[in-house]
Amino acid sequence: GADFLSYIKTDSITLVTKLLAFISSMLPAGVVMYGLRQLIVLFRSYEKGDIFTLKNTRCYQALGYTLFAWVIAGVIYSGLISVILSYHNPTGERVLSLTLSGIDIVALITGFVIILISRVMRIAQVVSEEQELTI
Repeated sequence: GADFLSYIKTDSITLVTKLLAFISSMLPAGVVMYGLRQLIVLFRSYEKGDIFTLKNTRCYQALGYTLFAWVIAGVIYSGLISVILSYHNPTGERVLSLTLSGIDIVALITGFVIILISRVMRIAQVVSEEQELTI
């Protein structure tokens, strides 16, 4: 947080440092993009009227695991960015800062809930298939 920012020497931010910071920021951003892609697939399926399908179940499951990955990526990112931005500091002023915030806990709980929803959707999908096969 604010303690980490006090260790950053703005005169030591080189082009390589900026590039490494950008690449490390793509880790959580990539996870978010994957999650958004899963939502697009899910809503397109709903648009077609496909509700209780295996594809939707897998989308829900992927969304739940995406939230877990987002939290993990955020923790890794916070460590990477703190090392990258303080790497050129003198010995003793370099920082490794790992952060887990309240929103991360909310994301983990939400991920568990979404995975539970995917399991309920799977049961509903099986029941739906059985009803379609019943004469």
